[in-house]
Amino acid sequence: MKTIRLMNKVIRNPNAFLRYVTFCLKQYAHYDLVEYASEDNTDKGVSGHDYIRVYDFFLREKRCKPLTFCEIGLSMQDSENAEHKDSTLWKDKIYETAPSLNMWRKYLPYAHLIGFDIRTFKKSNDPQVHIVQGDQSSREELQRIIDHRDSLDVIIDDGLHASRHQQITFAYLFAHLKSGGLFFIEDLGYQPEEFEEASIPRTVDLLKILQSIGKWNSPLATAEEKQIIEEQVASVYMYDSRKSPGPEFTDYIAVIVKK
Repeated sequence: MKTIRLMNKVIRNPNAFLRYVTFCLKQYAHYDLVEYASEDNTDKGVSGHDYIRVYDFFLREKRCKPLTFCEIGLSMQDSENAEHKDSTLWKDKIYETAPSLNMWRKYLPYAHLIGFDIRTFKKSNDPQVHIVQGDQSSREELQRIIDHRDSLDVIIDDGLHASRHQQITFAYLFAHLKSGGLFFIEDLGYQPEEFEEASIPRTVDLLKILQSIGKWNSPLATAEEKQIIEEQVASVYMYDSRKSPGPEFTDYIAVIVKK
């Protein structure tokens, strides 16, 4: 019945048909990110965590803007654990390509993309793609990102997923996020045990406190970083992974919006 009523309106008003077609195009235009994630084999797609639904929701209206976009963690997910446990697997290796950066280049054609990873990547031929090597648990090495571009529109942490790494990265880089900027932290339900410390709370738990009462209680943040976060966070959103059903995949990705 709804379809019949809609068609009657279209017949009576030709302009309605154009508006309807425009509406449909807008609704389905963002599905190209599904295609890009599949082409470049990232776990952000529907065959993995399906984070692309979250990214598209927040980034769709920004696609044609000259964003400064930084992603931390560039290698394939299935190789990360083995490589971190055995550094001989990657220390002398030069990675040819970064799958997620390839996806973002297609989705954000006007953005300047910065990749950051502890591994060595081949220099991109694209002048709008710059890859920085460094350890995200080191403020000194994270500074290499800021040395390249001192303010950022979007930051994604898809690095080691260890609580220490996540919290240092967030505390240090949030100050360099532009007003209205977005900070995404992935895989909050998984932290590699060998990198976790009893004295460091899980990042997901700290984010829930930040979301509810506006306090950032990480022991790894300096007093200045803590003040900036508490004063300048506008909103915190949490979304589930769709990798598989179950409570272990709830609150798996966070989006922090800056005032």
